[in-house]
Amino acid sequence: MKVAVAKVEQTKTVTVEEDPRIAIAPEERVARRQALDQLAQMATTAVAARRSITGMRRSLNDAIEAWKKTGATKPPENIQKTAEDLLKRTEETCRRFGTPQQCGEKANPLGTAGPPLVYMPPAITQRVLQLMGGIENYAAAPSATQLEQIKILQGLLASASVDSRKLTQEDLPALNKMMNEAGVPFITIPRAGGATPSS
Repeated sequence: MKVAVAKVEQTKTVTVEEDPRIAIAPEERVARRQALDQLAQMATTAVAARRSITGMRRSLNDAIEAWKKTGATKPPENIQKTAEDLLKRTEETCRRFGTPQQCGEKANPLGTAGPPLVYMPPAITQRVLQLMGGIENYAAAPSATQLEQIKILQGLLASASVDSRKLTQEDLPALNKMMNEAGVPFITIPRAGGATPSS
């Protein structure tokens, strides 16, 4: 390690050692690291899917609401119906990744004064991050229950990701094709740094 103050420099060798209060066997350390690496990759996938699907939901909803305004240019009825159906399916998939509020549901009028009016299971993204935090904050190999939860969440994430990709990469472009052919501005999904068309 080198420390410099003005023109004076000093170099020392620093040895980083484990906390002597923590005893964890090498094989446990490897198992813990593997589980954390798995969950970190899953979290990256889930967060990216959540951003994409919540962005698509918001764009679809904004377009549909704009069509309802007086004097607005409305697309043909078949396109409006297709968009409304796509929004419904998008919101259903969105709730697998995000909070109800991120997916279009209004906030509980009771605030935190009471339980949710309808129970919603935690989103996959939240469950992955919570499990990762639980393993990360305990210096031991993951428990059998935690390892089983990883397998369950892998399956849920894979299934939800397939549905999300179909919505964003197939269904929305199909709707946009209909809109382009009708001369209606197509719908874009917001991306980092701006919006790009999904057509």
